[in-house]
Amino acid sequence: MKNRVLEAFSAVILLVGAFIVINFSGCEEVEPIKLKGTTWKLKGIYNANTKEFKVLAPEECNDCYSFTFDTDTTAKGRSTTNQVGVYLCERVSIGIETFVGEIGDGYVFVEATNKVTSYSVSDEYLKFFFDEGNQYLLFKKR
Repeated sequence: MKNRVLEAFSAVILLVGAFIVINFSGCEEVEPIKLKGTTWKLKGIYNANTKEFKVLAPEECNDCYSFTFDTDTTAKGRSTTNQVGVYLCERVSIGIETFVGEIGDGYVFVEATNKVTSYSVSDEYLKFFFDEGNQYLLFKKR
């Protein structure tokens, strides 16, 4: 009798463990919008407290502050001079290769990306929120 109870208990533990691993691991697509192959360009940083919208310099740089999704959850691009990686996993993350040599408002961008905690996406816009949701980086689909 003890063996059957122990076997049943072990099976329940394994099932619970499998459920946790399957449902809470990896990089799953959170939004139903397909991002693979799409390119996004920063329009600016919006501050909900001050209602200010800041466009980052250099404005004339086509490749600055942009990235392209190679999957629905990962993208590669650049700041003003450095490589950028975007990861839309359980915890959203924007990683920058290095902070050396940023020009214009590149350091403002780097500082904001380090604080990102969540995102939202629509067919036209992608927002990365920081400062407890009071500010966001606004990207427009190209």
